[in-house]
Amino acid sequence: MRVVLATNGSATAEHALDEAGRLLPLAGWDVVLVSVLDPTLRLGSNDDASQDLERGVARLARFGVTARTVVRRGEFAAEIVATAAAEGADLVVVGSSRRSRLVEALTGSVSSEVLRLWHGATLVIPSA
Repeated sequence: MRVVLATNGSATAEHALDEAGRLLPLAGWDVVLVSVLDPTLRLGSNDDASQDLERGVARLARFGVTARTVVRRGEFAAEIVATAAAEGADLVVVGSSRRSRLVEALTGSVSSEVLRLWHGATLVIPSA
C-alpha cells in the first residue's frame, strides 16, 4: 500500500500525522510526506518546507513509520493530488481545521478541494 500524507507544519497537520500513525498500520507501507509551497500566496519557503517535512518524518518515526519526502510548488490541493497520482497512492491523508462556513467560503478549504479532485480513498482528519 502507498499513502500520501500532506503537511504544512501546522498544528492541524501535525495532529493528522499523529492520528494517521495511530490509526493506520503504516509500518511497512510506502509512505510519502508532501509539503506544498504556493508562490502566488507567498507562503512558506524551501527552508520552511524542509523543516516541516523533517518534523513530520520525526513524528511518523515515533510510530515506526519511515517516509520519503516531496516538496511541490503550486496550489495546495492540486499539488497534493498531483503527488498522489504520480506516486500511485492508495490513500491520501490530510488534516482539516475547524473554521466557520463563512471563513471557509471566503478562503476555501484544502481538504474539501482534495476531496473534490482526488477520486481515490481519502482520510480527512479534523483538528483536535
